[in-house]
Amino acid sequence: MAAYSAVYSSIAGVAGASAVRSPVLPLTTFQAAPAPPTLVVVAAGSLISLLPQLRQLASSTVVLQVPTQGDHSQVLALRGSGLALVYSATDAQAKSNSLVAAKIAASGRGVVHFGEFLPSSELAGVDAEWLTKAAEGADLAAQFDSAFASLPSPLYQAKAVAGSSSPSTLILALGQTESIASSLPAEFGLVSLSVYRPLSPAAIRELIPAGVKTVVVLEQSYTNLTKWSPLYLDVVGAFADSDDADEVPALLSATLGQVADAKDAVKQIEAAVAAGTNPFTVGKVSTATAVEAAATQVSVPKHEATYTNLLTEVFGSRLWVANAPASLLPPSGSSISATSPEYALGHVLGAANQRDQLKAAVRAAVADSSLDEVTAKALTAWLNKDRDARVGAAAAAAVSASTSPAAKALNAEDFTFKSNWIIGSEAWSHDLGASGLHHALSTGADVNLLLIDSTPYELPSADKAAPSQRRKDAGLYAMTYGNAYVASVAVYGDFAQTLRAFSEADAYPGPSVVLAYLPAASDETRALEVLKATKKAIEIGTWPLYRWDPSADARGKDVFELDSEKIKADLRTFLDRQNHLTELSARLPSFGEALESGAGTAMVAAQKRKAKAAFEALSGALEGPPLLVLFASDGGNAEKLAKKFTTRARVRGVAARALALDDLPVEDLPLEENVAIFTSVAGQGEFPQNGRESLYLCFSRVLLNCFTY
Repeated sequence: MAAYSAVYSSIAGVAGASAVRSPVLPLTTFQAAPAPPTLVVVAAGSLISLLPQLRQLASSTVVLQVPTQGDHSQVLALRGSGLALVYSATDAQAKSNSLVAAKIAASGRGVVHFGEFLPSSELAGVDAEWLTKAAEGADLAAQFDSAFASLPSPLYQAKAVAGSSSPSTLILALGQTESIASSLPAEFGLVSLSVYRPLSPAAIRELIPAGVKTVVVLEQSYTNLTKWSPLYLDVVGAFADSDDADEVPALLSATLGQVADAKDAVKQIEAAVAAGTNPFTVGKVSTATAVEAAATQVSVPKHEATYTNLLTEVFGSRLWVANAPASLLPPSGSSISATSPEYALGHVLGAANQRDQLKAAVRAAVADSSLDEVTAKALTAWLNKDRDARVGAAAAAAVSASTSPAAKALNAEDFTFKSNWIIGSEAWSHDLGASGLHHALSTGADVNLLLIDSTPYELPSADKAAPSQRRKDAGLYAMTYGNAYVASVAVYGDFAQTLRAFSEADAYPGPSVVLAYLPAASDETRALEVLKATKKAIEIGTWPLYRWDPSADARGKDVFELDSEKIKADLRTFLDRQNHLTELSARLPSFGEALESGAGTAMVAAQKRKAKAAFEALSGALEGPPLLVLFASDGGNAEKLAKKFTTRARVRGVAARALALDDLPVEDLPLEENVAIFTSVAGQGEFPQNGRESLYLCFSRVLLNCFTY
C-alpha cells in the first residue's frame, strides 16, 4: 500500500527536492483523523535552505527522506529544529522505519528520515487504519516506542542493543554498526540509535548502565560545524547538571568511517579507550568532503571558527567576511588593521556603492532597445529582487547567454548577492558610542555584525571596573536604534536558533547585530565545561536567547521573540500564579508585545487618560451636582448599564460622566464627590480587564476607604 499524499506545495521550491509520486488514499479514509503524510525526497546539501520553514515543518505532516552518502553532518544540523530525526542504516531497516515515520507524521509532527538507503514511497504490510490511528504515549518518545511496537514485523526498534548487559565500556552509536556488533569484546556493550530526535538528557542517561566506566560516542559526522560532534555534545550535555565528577564516566568522541574489517575496528576502539584518546577515528573516512569544505572556510582566529563554520555552511559561496585577516589586508603603511571594524565597515560601504553602480548599469541596459526580451525580463526581475539568490542566478545566466552589446557590458558574476559579515568580540561592548557597532547602526548600512563573547560564565555581580571599561548591553543599544535586526545566540545552547538568527540577519535589509556566546578560554577547554557554562548562563538570564526583527511587524508577526525556554517557562509559572494575569499568561507566545513596549509607553498612556478626564470634566453639564460613573466590564453588560444610568442622570440635571475604572487615575478618586461603580465578575470570578489595575492599586495603597458603601 502506498499511503503518502501527492500534495507537495509546502516545500515545492526547495532546491534538490523531488516529489515521489504515489497513489493517494481517498480523503474519506482520513475523515475525523489526521491528514495523510507528505513525502519529499531532498538532497542533504539542500536541507539548509529549509531554515526559514523549520517551525512550520516541525508541526506538519511532512516526511523528508534524505539519502546520505555516509556523512550525516548536514542532517544533524537540524537537530534543534523540532523535527523528529529517524536513522536507517540499510534498505531493510528503512522499510520498517518508513512506516514509523509516516505514522508519526500523520499525527502532525514533521519527520526527517535519513540514512544509507534508496528513497521509496512504499509502505508495505500496513493499512490505512494502522497509519491514521494515533500512536499511544504521553510524549513523542513514547509515541515512537508505541509505533515501533505496533509494526506488523517489529524487527527494528528505536534502538538496538548488543554485547554485554553490564559493560565497563559502552559504545553509543548513530551509524552503520552491524559488523562491529558481532565482534564486540566481552566487557563491551553497544547501543545503536534509530531515533535520534527526540533524545532527552534523561533518556541518554538511561541508555548507560550503572558501572560503565567509559562511553564511546560513535557517529558518522565528517564535517562538523562545531568543534564537537552532535551526538557527543548530547551525551556531554546529559551530564552537564552533575556536580559529582565521580558519577560521570569518561566520554570519548569517535568518528565512524568505512569499516573493512570489524575486528580491526574494535581493536582501534579498545586502543583508544586504553589510552584515553579523544577524539579518534574508527575505519577510513573519505577526505574529499572535508577538503572541499575547508576550501570555502574564511581565515579567522581559532576561537571564532565555531561560528564562522556555521556562516560558511549557511551561506556557502555567498559569504564574505569583510575583516578576514588573510583576505583583506590594508594598504602598506596604513595604521588601520584589516581586522578593525572601521576598516571592515568602510569596505562594506564601498561594496554597497559598487552594487548601486551595478543597478544603474542594469537600468541603462534595460532601457537599451538592442537588449533582447528574455534578458530584459531577467534583469527587470533582478532590479525588483536583487537580494533573491534564484533571481540573481537567472539574471546572471541570461546575461551570459545574451549576445546583445548592452548585456556584454555587464559582468554575470556581479549579480550574486553577498552576505556581508564583520566579526568582532565582546571588546566592542565597552565603549559603544565609539565602536564599529555605533558606526554601522548610524549609517544604516546593509551589513551583518557577529560579536563573539568568550567571557567565562559567572554569577551576576556589581561591575567594579572603571566606567570606561565596563561592558554595555550591545543588544539593547542596537534595539534602541530601532533600525537593526538583533539576536542573542549560543551555538552550544540552541543550535537551530543560531542558524535561524543567521538566516534572518542576512535577509534583513539593514544593519544586523548577532551576539554569539562561546565561553571557551582556549581551544583546550573541555566540552563539558563549555556546555555547563552555556547552560547556566542561559538559564540564569545572564545570556538570554532572543531575536528582534523590526520588519516582523509589517508581516503581522511579533517583533520580539524570546527563545530561552527556561526563562519562558519561569515567566509562565510566575504569571500563572497571578490570577489577574491569567489571560496574559494564556497569550504568552505574543508576550513580545509587552517586552517591546518601553516604560515611556505607560507614561504616555497616563497622560492621555488625564487629558481625557480633564476634557470630559470641562465639557460636562454644570447645572447639578457632579457624578462620576465608573464601570468595569468584559462582556459589555455592566458598561451598557453604566452609560444608561449616566444618560438618565444628565436628563435630571446632574453633571454626570462615565469612565472605565482604569481610565481614572486612582490618585484622583478621593477628589470625587459622588461615585457610582458598575461591575460584574468575569471568567472564574476574576475582576474585569478594564478595572483590574485600579483595583490592585487600591489594595496596594490601602485606599479602599475612599469608597462609600
